[in-house]
Amino acid sequence: MFSTADRTKGITPFIVMEILERAKQLEAEGKRIIQLQIGEPDFDAPAVIKDAHDQALRNGQTHYTPSLGDPELKEALSDHYKKRYGVNVAPERFFVCPGSSIGMTMLFSAILNPGDQVIMSDPHYPCYDNMVKFYGGMPKTVTVREEEGFLYRPEDIRASLDDSVRAVVINSPGQSHRHHPGL
Repeated sequence: MFSTADRTKGITPFIVMEILERAKQLEAEGKRIIQLQIGEPDFDAPAVIKDAHDQALRNGQTHYTPSLGDPELKEALSDHYKKRYGVNVAPERFFVCPGSSIGMTMLFSAILNPGDQVIMSDPHYPCYDNMVKFYGGMPKTVTVREEEGFLYRPEDIRASLDDSVRAVVINSPGQSHRHHPGL
């Protein structure tokens, strides 16, 4: 009989995908559905992105990139942070991956030991709980409030810190530019 690894025992179903499937079914039946369950925009990729994609294919860019991301892209990201935010982030500090879930999975697998805690806002993306638990960590939530733009309050983070905290997840759009003048 097949059984899963012990570390999967505390993982709860990710019902968001079930909700997505049901919403797609209702749309197929002609119902108008406003989808808020997944982190996907409700618009198509901009033409400039599609054009860059097509040009990359025509240029033969169809092979693996370095595992931490294309050096040219990482350099462009570094330049963007310098110009837009006035901060120096070295290109080697960037890790480029095909989506946040893969990135967070890799991050948690690399930094968490059993019992380590990860501070996350409440509310937050619920899948992160499972990712943290899968690698032996424990989610630790800090309440954020709508009237404060869903931003962490530094005093709440400080009050939650102890030797078991290994990371603080800063979610977007909770840290949206709408709440930070000048960004």
